[in-house]
Amino acid sequence: MKTARFHSFFLSFFAFWCSQIALSQPYDPGPDQPGSLAIPASSGLFKSWTSKVVSLERGWKNIALPDSGKVSAGEPGFALGPALTNSVVSLGDGGSITLGFDNPIRNGPGADFAVFENGFGDEFLELATVEVSSDGRYFVEFPSISTTPADKQVWSFGTLDPRNLYNLAGKYRLGFGTGFELEELKNETGIDVNQIRYVRIRDVVGSINPEFGTKDSKGNFINDPWPTPFITSGFDLDAVGVIHESSEGLTVFPTMISQGNSFQVTGMEEGEGFMISDIMGNKLATYSNQSAQNPMEAQLPKGIYIVQSGSGKRKRSGKFVVQ
Repeated sequence: MKTARFHSFFLSFFAFWCSQIALSQPYDPGPDQPGSLAIPASSGLFKSWTSKVVSLERGWKNIALPDSGKVSAGEPGFALGPALTNSVVSLGDGGSITLGFDNPIRNGPGADFAVFENGFGDEFLELATVEVSSDGRYFVEFPSISTTPADKQVWSFGTLDPRNLYNLAGKYRLGFGTGFELEELKNETGIDVNQIRYVRIRDVVGSINPEFGTKDSKGNFINDPWPTPFITSGFDLDAVGVIHESSEGLTVFPTMISQGNSFQVTGMEEGEGFMISDIMGNKLATYSNQSAQNPMEAQLPKGIYIVQSGSGKRKRSGKFVVQ
């Protein structure tokens, strides 16, 4: 009887211990594990990939030692196209890269896009935060969470448990993307979650030193391998794949415009112009070589307006309101 009671106590204790481990690691595990949300590069979910690098700001090999210089590994163009087809571009401590797409990313069911890094294994991971923008000027960051303990620094070749990470690019090993859902940002001002044209990826400085470290959305330091004083320091971007994209028509951002305020028209080919007409079809203005980066002022009377670009099969249109 004593042996039976001991076995029962041991099994109960083991079950309790396992439940506590699960509670302390609340997010999905790495690829090939039950419940993992990792998206393989070969997935048929992807409709398109990054088409241009808007800017690249290299970070330091070691932000605590500026004399170490900045990273240099990888060409910006390595971030273009499908994952696993090029090499990678290294960002360095605190470095960032801003990417553009042929068609806007839109909010659909589940993950809307995924970011790929070149992690060597399921636990040797380098992380980055992710921001999105509709106009290329105002960016909103996904709320990241790291429950990795920050009482002891993860050393240069230390490991992380993916189950402690949420909304952080680099959560999975090479060949598997970390998905991001625009639904999480639907109530944010300044962006249209159905017209995301820019994604910015910013390296996490994994130091737990308050002078250098990066914090998550809850104010906790994101502890990841640091320092990594090499030319490949920091997050190494492989690719960004688009799952839900919008390819129909032109978009005016914002769609509700006060008189005298600025707006932008997106969805055109580079250097392509457009015209504005009222709802009766009367042409009011024509704009040539309008760039999505150059906002205009709304000097029109209050009302509903149509924007149109191209002709024939290439004809696209959209609408907006001046209030």
